[in-house]
Amino acid sequence: MASNIQFKELLVALINERSITGFRQVKRDWLMKEPIDNDFSEQEIYDIVQTHFSRYGNLPTIEQCRDYHIYLNQVEGTAQFFTDRIKNRVKLGIMHNKIIPELQSIAKYSEYDRLAVVLRESLSEIAFETDDATVSSMSREIDNVIGRYHDNRRQFSLKGVTTGWSGLDEVTEGIQPGDIFVVVARPNIGKSYLLFNMALKAYQAGHSALVCSLEMSKNQVCNRMASIQAKVRPDLLNKGRLGQYGYEQLLDESEFFRNNEGLYVMSGDMKLSVADIDAAIRQYNPDIVYIDAAYLLAPEKKRKSSDNRRETISDVLEDLKRMAINRNKPVVVTTQFNRQVKKRARAELDLSQIAETDVIGQIASVVLGVRLGNPPNETDTRILEVMKNREGPLVKFEVNFNFGGMDFSFSRMIDDNPLEATPSEDDNVDVGWMA
Repeated sequence: MASNIQFKELLVALINERSITGFRQVKRDWLMKEPIDNDFSEQEIYDIVQTHFSRYGNLPTIEQCRDYHIYLNQVEGTAQFFTDRIKNRVKLGIMHNKIIPELQSIAKYSEYDRLAVVLRESLSEIAFETDDATVSSMSREIDNVIGRYHDNRRQFSLKGVTTGWSGLDEVTEGIQPGDIFVVVARPNIGKSYLLFNMALKAYQAGHSALVCSLEMSKNQVCNRMASIQAKVRPDLLNKGRLGQYGYEQLLDESEFFRNNEGLYVMSGDMKLSVADIDAAIRQYNPDIVYIDAAYLLAPEKKRKSSDNRRETISDVLEDLKRMAINRNKPVVVTTQFNRQVKKRARAELDLSQIAETDVIGQIASVVLGVRLGNPPNETDTRILEVMKNREGPLVKFEVNFNFGGMDFSFSRMIDDNPLEATPSEDDNVDVGWMA
């Protein structure tokens, strides 16, 4: 297509899906240099959008694009669909400019011994140019390393999706494509609320998100998400007993969800499989996926030889990692500590204390342990400990856990020195409201 319409269509889809990650995955070299009919070229449009993104940390709206003299029309189709079309255009260009002339030369001079080499090199070039290659050389990749360095210097935003907590973002650079990010805690600590809060913070920052629950119905998930956004107590929302102020808060914040597409809720009542989530990713193309109680998922293929729960959970986590890499999406999951970990004990946490599997320690990029806050703030704070961090240091920090105002904000960093364990009766703290 001899115009900039394909990139404009992709840009509209990215804006509609609030997909910052999708924009970052577009390579400038895929785009056309030539302006058409006195309009911007695709590369010029990309540069304008990139400048806006570097300055403000999000994609421009369609109205803001109009202010930049980029005129867009609504489209039907996902960003992944339009990205694939542009990639196919790149492949077609390589075929016309290199493969066909080479094949014509081989046929003309009967150099058929070159055929396998030409085809192999051409397929390798196509994979490399469209980011589909599994193997590359450092001699080719080093320029990309330098380019990403300069991109990171120019950008004020994280490399990945925000966790919602500034202290954690600082040491992880956000949740990045291909990552498995694990939130682990004992039951009734509130990890589901923390997960939903993470999803909302990502959504508020401009990222589309898919939120899956294996333990709650769709209504329960939506009620909790709405409660966090409106800062009203979910138990009062469920009972229909919000006061006038709380009800007005709910109505005001409901407009946020109505006016912004890109936050999807999926529930399976303990019947979902990794394949179901993968299908939803292909359909909705979210920037990031959040899975509550991932240990209840079914693997893509059930083992014939064993029904062992430990093996099943390991298979699920490996399937999730494979999905994260293949779809180039970050995946955040919740799981549980074993019974050796007390809710308020202050001894150092260890990856071996995660229930039912050792695989998490191997495949997760970040593992975040959660337990009750220090006395006397057990009920209204949580201690979050980074137990594994592939890209940075291990830290501990405190977050608010205010049920009345649904406040889960970052509070303070905590000294990394080990603390003495407290008696096991600390588990008797009342957290029944989280059920």
